Amino acid sequence: MATNNNPARRTNSLRTINSETQAVARPSSGKASKNKSKGKTSTKTRVIDVIEISSDEDEPVAPLKRRNDVGDLERQVKKLKEVSTLSHRSAVCSPLLTVNRRFKENEGLKKKQRESEDAIARYKQDISELRSELKGPESTSGTLSTGDLEDYISCEICENKLWTPYILPGCGHAFCKNCLQEWFDTTRNKALAQGQNNPFAHLPEQIRLVVQQNPNLADLVMAQYGYPPPPPPPTPQYTCPSCRTPVSGRPVEDFALKSIVRLVAKAQGETSPKKVPNNRGRGRGPPVAEDPWARFFPRA
Repeated sequence: MATNNNPARRTNSLRTINSETQAVARPSSGKASKNKSKGKTSTKTRVIDVIEISSDEDEPVAPLKRRNDVGDLERQVKKLKEVSTLSHRSAVCSPLLTVNRRFKENEGLKKKQRESEDAIARYKQDISELRSELKGPESTSGTLSTGDLEDYISCEICENKLWTPYILPGCGHAFCKNCLQEWFDTTRNKALAQGQNNPFAHLPEQIRLVVQQNPNLADLVMAQYGYPPPPPPPTPQYTCPSCRTPVSGRPVEDFALKSIVRLVAKAQGETSPKKVPNNRGRGRGPPVAEDPWARFFPRA
């Protein structure tokens, strides 16, 4: 219902009431003359009821309780919006955290790859310089001494020529394949020996004596009494034989240095040693290539 706030309309209503009141209170002229003639004055008091007329279109004021209910609803809507905003932020941030973690892992792998590539680039540069010296102008003696190249083409461990040179990632030092295998085997055997000194040291004395006398019953006895299995052996920490830098990846074969070694050996009248034939695949198809680093750096 629309509210009538027209002041002119209300003023007209009050004027109408006042005019009616004056008409009732004013005596007639005839009666006045008659009373004068009689010499008596008659005064009559009339009670007039004043009725306040208000517009039917006026709308009552909303109750206070309804206003409070509206305020409560507005606060609840605000809280729901805040909860919805937090849920949306959580849903957006969770994939970003996963992407950030994978990005850091990829950065670590890329760093190791760059280190390996830098080491290979350094050796390629050394090889390029050696080739330039071999093809460059003749020295004062008329020939280039191949003995000056021995330090570059020899293994630091066995001091033989690097017939099968492998570069270690990280530090870039190169060694023979056999020398590296023996070096890694020594480290691996030490780690295994540490775990095998007393694999049942965590068991009680009586149970440990029974298991040591008959190792075949170890799994059965530990399962029966609820004891955990022996801890796994420690992981070997491989390092470079020269600078002791940790080696966390497979060595890479350096084919460029390999060709230089054969070139110098040919100038000295030497020939490269022959490979031992692999008979494991004879009669059953082509032989399977041997993985020289499988027991040290197993593939995932």
